[in-house]
Amino acid sequence: MHHADADLDISTALRFHATEKICSVPGRLGQILLIGVSSGMLALWSRLTLAEVTIWDFLSGTAGDYVPRDKITIGLPAGDEER
Repeated sequence: MHHADADLDISTALRFHATEKICSVPGRLGQILLIGVSSGMLALWSRLTLAEVTIWDFLSGTAGDYVPRDKITIGLPAGDEER
């Protein structure tokens, strides 16, 4: 739900995503061991996921070293925009 936070900043992302990883990695490891995914397939999945995020950043205009904050829309509209 942190993507709907109007005051989202890098500390919010770091706190939520770090906690998410700590909680989800053991479960994902169990899934990998249970279904017997090969290391090659896991590496392929990882590369495709990174490519997807990179493409999304490019398409949404947020790729690059510096994007002005007012050019980025994060989360849900605040409700003050006309519909």
